[in-house]
Amino acid sequence: MIALSRLGNKSVQSIMKNLKTYLNNEKGMTLIAVIFFVTTLTLAGLVMVMFVQNNSKMLALDLQTAKSFYSAQAAVDYAVRKSMNTGIWHWTASNQAIAGGTATINVEDSTVIAALKDTLQVRVTATSANAASKQIYRLRMTDISNYAVYVSGNINDVTINDSAGNPNPGLAQDFVPELPDIDVNKLKATAISQGHYFSTSVSISNGDSYPSGTDANFYHPRPNGVPSDTPNVVYIEGNLEVKNSGQMFGIIVVTGDVVLKNSQKLEGILYLPSAVSVVHQVDLDNKESVYGGIFGGTNVEGNGNANKINIYYRASYVKKFLAGYTVNGSTHITSWRNWRQF
Repeated sequence: MIALSRLGNKSVQSIMKNLKTYLNNEKGMTLIAVIFFVTTLTLAGLVMVMFVQNNSKMLALDLQTAKSFYSAQAAVDYAVRKSMNTGIWHWTASNQAIAGGTATINVEDSTVIAALKDTLQVRVTATSANAASKQIYRLRMTDISNYAVYVSGNINDVTINDSAGNPNPGLAQDFVPELPDIDVNKLKATAISQGHYFSTSVSISNGDSYPSGTDANFYHPRPNGVPSDTPNVVYIEGNLEVKNSGQMFGIIVVTGDVVLKNSQKLEGILYLPSAVSVVHQVDLDNKESVYGGIFGGTNVEGNGNANKINIYYRASYVKKFLAGYTVNGSTHITSWRNWRQF
């Protein structure tokens, strides 16, 4: 108290004023710090919100772009297969609903490449929304009416002969990449109308023939012995066994396997739509004969008995089958591959 009194009233008042000013300055600095911190957090939050929104938009755009690209790619594949079925390689179509998108297709025909026999080069472009797929295809056009056997399976221990009976392995082709697009429903309907439809397996033996009588020929019917232009069509929902000098005629459709045994004879076209079917021979002493051709997904097996299955090419039977029962009525098939993307 004595010390304070010695300072004097003015000195005390000055100290108190400085102390008050200091405290007020501290409060101001704290307030500024709080405002700065809140502002920084707010700006950071806004930046994060904008980042999330932009990222979501980019993801949505990427998803839409991918969807558009796949739609365009699917449209290219669609265009190639449609052209293969119709034989038309120059057309344009818009508003095609494909793979969840809408695409515009342009197929540009090209000339046959002289250096690559029977090969056509085709440019196909498809656009969908903001994406496009552009590809060039090279296509091999093959007249399969020139084959006695044309299958996607294998051929073993089989002799292929021309129409004169001379061996010609060039008349057979196995492991083919593309099979003809056969109208199986039309074949079945024809067989039903002719009374040649079987819902179960069939066995022909003991010298019997099917069809028989005046229809014992590739063509149906044969009034007064005069051939018609319509083949017999036999449709079998199951397996077929032909043995003991049995005979069958016409276009024979078998959904299962075919067993040939003991000098049988098939005159016509054997068509097996299933990729797991087998045409095979099981007799060691006799040769089995097919006069016409074999087509489909089947394997043709002599089961180690070389030269026991003899197939004799008949061009008229093969052409009648292809012209009458392929989807586009063509004897040609087009195998293709993607040559390059541009």
